[in-house]
Amino acid sequence: MLRKAGYAVHVASAPSEAIALLMQGLRPDVLLTDVVLPEMNGPALSKMVLEHCRSCRTVFMSGYTDAGIFRLGALPAGATFIGKPFTAPELTGAIAALFAAEPTLQ
Repeated sequence: MLRKAGYAVHVASAPSEAIALLMQGLRPDVLLTDVVLPEMNGPALSKMVLEHCRSCRTVFMSGYTDAGIFRLGALPAGATFIGKPFTAPELTGAIAALFAAEPTLQ
Protein backbone atom coordinates (compact mmCIF):
# COMPACT_ATOMS: atom_id res chain seq x y z
CA MET A 1 0.00 0.00 0.00
CA LEU A 2 2.69 2.48 0.97
CA ARG A 3 4.88 1.80 -2.04
CA LYS A 4 1.91 2.31 -4.34
CA ALA A 5 1.33 5.65 -2.60
CA GLY A 6 4.91 6.71 -3.40
CA TYR A 7 6.57 6.04 -0.06
CA ALA A 8 10.01 4.44 0.25
CA VAL A 9 9.51 1.40 2.48
CA HIS A 10 12.00 -0.56 4.56
CA VAL A 11 10.59 -3.79 5.96
CA ALA A 12 11.66 -5.49 9.18
CA SER A 13 10.07 -8.78 10.19
CA ALA A 14 10.92 -8.31 13.88
CA PRO A 15 11.95 -5.47 16.20
CA SER A 16 15.56 -6.69 16.18
CA GLU A 17 15.66 -6.24 12.39
CA ALA A 18 14.25 -2.71 12.69
CA ILE A 19 16.89 -1.85 15.29
CA ALA A 20 19.60 -3.31 13.05
CA LEU A 21 18.44 -0.98 10.24
CA LEU A 22 18.78 1.96 12.64
CA MET A 23 22.28 0.84 13.57
CA GLN A 24 23.11 0.81 9.85
CA GLY A 25 22.05 4.46 9.60
CA LEU A 26 18.42 4.31 8.49
CA ARG A 27 16.51 7.35 9.75
CA PRO A 28 12.84 6.87 8.89
CA ASP A 29 10.26 9.62 8.80
CA VAL A 30 7.53 7.20 9.95
CA LEU A 31 7.52 3.96 11.88
CA LEU A 32 4.48 1.80 11.14
CA THR A 33 4.32 -0.89 13.80
CA ASP A 34 1.89 -3.32 15.25
CA VAL A 35 1.15 -2.90 18.94
CA VAL A 36 1.79 -6.60 19.61
CA LEU A 37 5.11 -7.89 18.29
CA PRO A 38 7.56 -10.70 18.99
CA GLU A 39 10.55 -9.70 21.15
CA MET A 40 9.00 -6.43 22.42
CA ASN A 41 5.81 -4.43 21.97
CA GLY A 42 5.26 -1.63 19.47
CA PRO A 43 5.49 1.22 22.00
CA ALA A 44 8.87 -0.09 23.23
CA LEU A 45 10.11 -0.30 19.63
CA SER A 46 8.86 3.22 18.95
CA LYS A 47 10.77 4.49 21.99
CA MET A 48 13.98 2.84 20.75
CA VAL A 49 13.53 4.28 17.26
CA LEU A 50 13.02 7.75 18.72
CA GLU A 51 16.30 7.45 20.62
CA HIS A 52 18.07 7.23 17.24
CA CYS A 53 15.75 9.37 15.16
CA ARG A 54 14.03 12.11 17.17
CA SER A 55 12.03 13.35 14.18
CA CYS A 56 10.45 9.95 13.42
CA ARG A 57 6.69 9.72 13.91
CA THR A 58 4.86 6.48 14.75
CA VAL A 59 1.62 4.95 13.51
CA PHE A 60 0.50 2.02 15.63
CA MET A 61 -1.78 -0.64 14.21
CA SER A 62 -3.63 -3.57 15.71
CA GLY A 63 -6.47 -5.96 15.16
CA TYR A 64 -7.63 -5.14 18.67
CA THR A 65 -10.10 -2.29 19.00
CA ASP A 66 -8.66 1.15 19.52
CA ALA A 67 -10.74 1.68 22.67
CA GLY A 68 -9.38 -1.53 24.15
CA ILE A 69 -5.79 -0.69 23.26
CA PHE A 70 -5.97 2.75 24.88
CA ARG A 71 -8.03 1.56 27.86
CA LEU A 72 -5.46 -1.11 28.69
CA GLY A 73 -2.68 1.47 28.54
CA ALA A 74 -0.93 -0.30 25.68
CA LEU A 75 -0.40 3.01 23.87
CA PRO A 76 0.55 6.46 25.10
CA ALA A 77 -2.20 9.06 25.15
CA GLY A 78 -2.42 10.88 21.83
CA ALA A 79 -0.75 8.08 19.85
CA THR A 80 -1.75 7.68 16.22
CA PHE A 81 -3.60 4.39 15.87
CA ILE A 82 -5.19 2.59 12.93
CA GLY A 83 -7.29 -0.52 13.40
CA LYS A 84 -6.92 -3.58 11.20
CA PRO A 85 -8.16 -4.17 8.63
CA PHE A 86 -7.61 -0.78 7.04
CA THR A 87 -7.65 0.60 3.53
CA ALA A 88 -4.83 2.33 1.69
CA PRO A 89 -6.57 5.74 2.03
CA GLU A 90 -6.99 5.20 5.78
CA LEU A 91 -3.30 4.36 6.17
CA THR A 92 -2.00 7.21 4.03
CA GLY A 93 -4.47 9.54 5.76
CA ALA A 94 -3.11 8.55 9.18
CA ILE A 95 0.43 9.23 7.99
CA ALA A 96 -0.53 12.57 6.43
CA ALA A 97 -2.24 13.58 9.69
CA LEU A 98 1.03 13.00 11.56
CA PHE A 99 2.75 15.65 9.51
CA ALA A 100 -0.19 18.05 9.54
CA ALA A 101 -0.22 18.07 13.36
CA GLU A 102 2.18 19.98 15.54
CA PRO A 103 5.25 17.84 16.29
CA THR A 104 5.22 16.28 19.74
CA LEU A 105 7.53 13.97 21.59
CA GLN A 106 6.16 10.45 21.65
